[in-house]
Amino acid sequence: MKRIEVNMATGETVEHDDYFPEPSTEPRVIPQSVSRKQFYMHAAYVEMCTKEEALAALTVGSLPSSLQGIVDGMSNEAAKWEAKMQLLGSNDFHRDSPWVLVIAAVLQWSDDQVDEFWIDANAL
Repeated sequence: MKRIEVNMATGETVEHDDYFPEPSTEPRVIPQSVSRKQFYMHAAYVEMCTKEEALAALTVGSLPSSLQGIVDGMSNEAAKWEAKMQLLGSNDFHRDSPWVLVIAAVLQWSDDQVDEFWIDANAL
């Protein structure tokens, strides 16, 4: 079976013998950190927050409601303060940070889902 690729702008077609592309054999590279802008921008793209909340996190230091809810759910006041400092004050967010594990647990994300978030955010 042939795969046909169509250029929608020109109408040109190209036939390929490989119906399904070969899976990549290159190992996934998971970035160890993403910038604050990358984190909040991608959070808006995956609907973890609204675009307005992502922008407010960067400009006025207001946590998106989903993240504020996670922080509010913490029983330890020192942990709440530290989470707010990390989420609003860090220039870079690190994949292995304890607060990332807390957010992932609350959102019920697997390690692979967190890795994908980091990979996609890093691409922005």
